[in-house]
Amino acid sequence: MKNYNINSLNGMDDLETCNDLGLDTSLAYTPQLNDAALEKMQARNIEAERLALMAKGISADAAHKQAIKISEDYRKIAEDNLKAVQKERGY
Repeated sequence: MKNYNINSLNGMDDLETCNDLGLDTSLAYTPQLNDAALEKMQARNIEAERLALMAKGISADAAHKQAIKISEDYRKIAEDNLKAVQKERGY
């Protein structure tokens, strides 16, 4: 079976990725795994950034808006890394 997750080059299996992120295991060994993983990680990043910003005294609304922007930047980096990995794998 082909592993599609971005960390598979480091030995991480798709099923492990699903379990770690709380994703449906039917996504394992499919290209759709990365889309679901990116969505899950972005949601986690938004919440973590929002809480960190609020701890610095930023209002909830402003923190949420900033957190979304920060998470979009992280996602772009992750998408670029994924494209590089896919190119290296040839799939």
